[in-house]
Amino acid sequence: MVVNKNIFMNHSYSHFKNISGSNNYYQFWLPNENPDQILLVVHGFAEHGGRYKNLIDHFLPLNYAIYALDHVGHGNSDGYRYYVDSIFDFVDSIKKLTEIVKVSHPNKQVFILGHSMGGLLTSLALIDHQEEYEGAILSSPLIKNYGYISPILIFITRILSVIFPKFGVNSIDAEYISRDPKVVKDYLNDPLISIKSKITAKLAVELINGMKFVLDNAYKITLPIKIFQGMGDVIVDPNGVERNFTLFPNVDFSDPSTNPNKRFGELFRKISSKVDTAWESQSDSI
Repeated sequence: MVVNKNIFMNHSYSHFKNISGSNNYYQFWLPNENPDQILLVVHGFAEHGGRYKNLIDHFLPLNYAIYALDHVGHGNSDGYRYYVDSIFDFVDSIKKLTEIVKVSHPNKQVFILGHSMGGLLTSLALIDHQEEYEGAILSSPLIKNYGYISPILIFITRILSVIFPKFGVNSIDAEYISRDPKVVKDYLNDPLISIKSKITAKLAVELINGMKFVLDNAYKITLPIKIFQGMGDVIVDPNGVERNFTLFPNVDFSDPSTNPNKRFGELFRKISSKVDTAWESQSDSI
């Protein structure tokens, strides 16, 4: 494992070999002192782990360590842009990074945060590996696409995913990623984002399959989960998210647009209190 470190920024980056044998890039930001807790960030489609500066600026002074990977085919990681053999290849990389975090910071609480597609991948990871985390945060998780998608279009995409798996079928309109013009501008000017590349037929089908798998297995996830979903979202269906996540046994749902000044710190305190309560209940039953 090669590590490059900037001692002035407490910022380092490295890579590991993923399930396909290619390099999976990740980076991390460490506080000056031994961190109290760890936050693992799982980014969304057509972005990368370095786009969460506001999150890092908030949590690093609070003595959190923040780790973020770039999915295969995204950012600095190897792979054909916006393509994956299986959605569980993404999940395997999340598991590997979690193992790296656990070795680097033994006996520290680890929280996981997934945004958009990253929310879907986080949910998939939790189905079989929730014991690795103290709590989860899902920001606009991709559980249901916005709008109606014709079954015929889905059928054609499934055929393409077999015959021409790397064929580009759709892309995200950058103006919809945020109401903040600066965020949109930064996104469009980011050299690590291939704005001309489209989601491949194979990845599109894997996301559809992944959404169904999560909904079929949501009952298994008992970990405390906090969901933030803007009801004005036009990429992820907010009503679908709110309705479908009632399937999760231990979830709290909030619309951040009703309180734009809500800070992530409040969220972590809520999750921590839920974990404490759950642990107390478990201890009482022993």
